[in-house]
Amino acid sequence: MNNICFISSGFQLLNAYEYSKSLSIECNYYAIYDSVDEKRQILNTANYLKIEKICLIRRVPVLTYLYLLLFFFIRAENFIFGNLLDNHMMVLSKLINYKNIILVDDGIATINNYKYYRLNNNINNKYPERIIFFSIFDLGCNEFVIKNNFEFIFKSEKIISEKVYFIGQPMENILGELEYYRILSTVKKLNPNMIYIAHRRDSNKKLLYIGDMGITVLKMTEIIELYLIKSSTLPKKVISFYSTALITLKLLFKDEIIIKGIFNNDLISNDLIQIFKNLKIKSEI
Repeated sequence: MNNICFISSGFQLLNAYEYSKSLSIECNYYAIYDSVDEKRQILNTANYLKIEKICLIRRVPVLTYLYLLLFFFIRAENFIFGNLLDNHMMVLSKLINYKNIILVDDGIATINNYKYYRLNNNINNKYPERIIFFSIFDLGCNEFVIKNNFEFIFKSEKIISEKVYFIGQPMENILGELEYYRILSTVKKLNPNMIYIAHRRDSNKKLLYIGDMGITVLKMTEIIELYLIKSSTLPKKVISFYSTALITLKLLFKDEIIIKGIFNNDLISNDLIQIFKNLKIKSEI
C-alpha cells in the first residue's frame, strides 16, 4: 500500500522526510505551491534529500480541486500532510482512503493547531479523526503525539565563522517601521558582522533600506535549516524575533550556534515563551 506525502513548503518536506525515515518507509511526494519562490524552495529541499520524484501542483482556482479528485482512487497506509488549515489538504483527507494520518510541523502555528484540534474536532468534525502530530514541540505525552528530534537528517562537521545571521520577518507590520528599524540598528551595533536573511515577503524597498543601514542582505533560495545543513560553515549566532527557525536550529545544531531572540512577551503565547525558556533561548537586547 502507498504512503502519500502532501506538503506546501520546504520545511514541511524536511519534516515529512524525517518521519518517513523514522519508519523506514518510502513515500510518493506531492507539493502544492503558489509562488515561484515556494516552488524553488521545495525543489531545492527535495534535491538535497535525494527525493527523485516529486509531483508539483500549482494552486489555480477551481482547477486544483478538480485535479485533487484523482486522489479519490488512491489507498494509502500513511497520509502525511503539512498544514491543518490548508483547504486543499483537508479535501485530500476526505478523498484518500488511508490507514494513518500524520501532520508534520509548519512552524509555530502547530502549537495552537494542536490545541484547537484536540478541543474542537469532536464538536464539528471538520478535521479528520485520530490525526498523529509529528512535531518538534512538546505537545504532550499521548498516542497522538510523536516527538521529532531530527535524528535522521544528515549533518556534517562544521566550522564556526564570525558571521551573525538575523532572520527576517515582516514584524514592521506589527511593531511599526520606526520601532522595527530601531531594533535592527541596535542589534547591528552589537553585532557588526550581522547579515540580514531576507524573508520571502520582504519588499525590494525594505531590503534596499536595510542595505542603506550598512547591513548585508542575503536572499536564500532554500529554507535556512537546509542552507546550514548543507554548508561547511555555521554562523556563530542567529537572531530573530519569534521565527520557528530559532527552535529548529537549536534542535539541529545544539550549542554549536548561539541562538537569540528579540522578545516582547505581550506579542507571543505563554506556550512559546516556555519553549524558549526550556531551550535556553534568551533575548539579544
